[in-house]
Amino acid sequence: MVLELMPYRALVNAIHNMGLNESSLIIKWRYYCEKLKPRAQGPSYPIKIPTCRITIVLKDISINEEYYKRSKYAILCLKNPGWLKKKQVHRYDAL
Repeated sequence: MVLELMPYRALVNAIHNMGLNESSLIIKWRYYCEKLKPRAQGPSYPIKIPTCRITIVLKDISINEEYYKRSKYAILCLKNPGWLKKKQVHRYDAL
């Protein structure tokens, strides 16, 4: 029951606390604590505990869409802003 509600709770928290759009959120990764108990001569067995910690990380895909909508030159300009201002020096101009 709890595992069925966890992704929905993460979604509702992201919408309420951060003001994000519901249709642009996806689950990036999830993690749950799985502990192993080592045994003699190499094998290990999972520890069965009644409670565990579950982490769900959501990703907003609308941010990536806006990034890729920009032109190629705008992205290059952000990486190295001086490349547009440099004047090309030809060999015959330097003489």
